[in-house]
Amino acid sequence: MTLTYSNSNIYELYDRDFYLWIQETARLVREGKFSELDIENLVDEVESLGRWEKREVDESFLAVIRYLLKYKYCEQQQREVWRVAIGEHRTRIKEILADSPSLRALLLEYFTQIYQDAKELVELEMELAPDSLPSESPFTIEEFLDEDFLPL
Repeated sequence: MTLTYSNSNIYELYDRDFYLWIQETARLVREGKFSELDIENLVDEVESLGRWEKREVDESFLAVIRYLLKYKYCEQQQREVWRVAIGEHRTRIKEILADSPSLRALLLEYFTQIYQDAKELVELEMELAPDSLPSESPFTIEEFLDEDFLPL
């Protein structure tokens, strides 16, 4: 089924029907009708895709750190649940990095901050005293991303 818009220009469509705007924008690009494109909104949407992908990898990386900290420092009976969660988030990270390898450099850049965020969340979730977990990561970034690594 092909959707079309009538009696409206592409600029108005963006606010009225986003999905249809996407379809029409794709059609215009395919047909090489660049002068008809809603460039301002198109640029915003392309930039938001990059932010979304970065946010996805950050969230999964934060989750891996949280579960590794729990696995190492918290109740032993939850280890299997945490091991599975670690694997799921590592798989997401691997898929995202396969599509966007440049995001690996951002993980390295924000590693310390993401660790601090994860540490604080685990202390809150597990009702641990503030600063009861190591102030610096006990794991390397390679260990976080290593599919076979689990702390002792």
